[in-house]
Amino acid sequence: MNATPLEISLLDYHDVMIRREWRDIDVVAVSEMNRFVIVIENKVWSTESNHQLRKYRKSIQEEFPHYRPLFIFLTPDGASPSDEENWLSFDYDHLIDIIEKGMIVNEENLSQRIKLFLEQYITTVRRYIVDDRGNGWTSSKRILLFEFQNKNNKLTLYLKIGPGDPALRQNL
Repeated sequence: MNATPLEISLLDYHDVMIRREWRDIDVVAVSEMNRFVIVIENKVWSTESNHQLRKYRKSIQEEFPHYRPLFIFLTPDGASPSDEENWLSFDYDHLIDIIEKGMIVNEENLSQRIKLFLEQYITTVRRYIVDDRGNGWTSSKRILLFEFQNKNNKLTLYLKIGPGDPALRQNL
């Protein structure tokens, strides 16, 4: 049985481990204590390949057979996943809303460093993924690709700004 977003929001996150690009899945968050796994497939300027989500779901079910999964398909505009029965469609506006509400609820528990990081992330997503018009493009038609790495308890953000032309995006 899949976990609901409400159930996930009520869990203790102290033991969550994040895996990036595990078995080609963009983000996998695992809590052994809570026996849950959150899977995020992020499609910013690309499309889903044939059977991609089904393959990812199968990998998760094989690796975490007794865990409750939450599968999230994240796109700038909330595009529908091919496997709508198992994957929730999320857009970046919704993600920003969740982060902002989480920052308010957990304000006393967040360090200044984490607050600043989240504020910068929100600003970056708004500027380069969901601009003021909400269409996923900046006014200059350039795109921003970003990657977060957490190594040795040090969080690093890598940014790449490139042309917005679809043919050129493949080369970034």
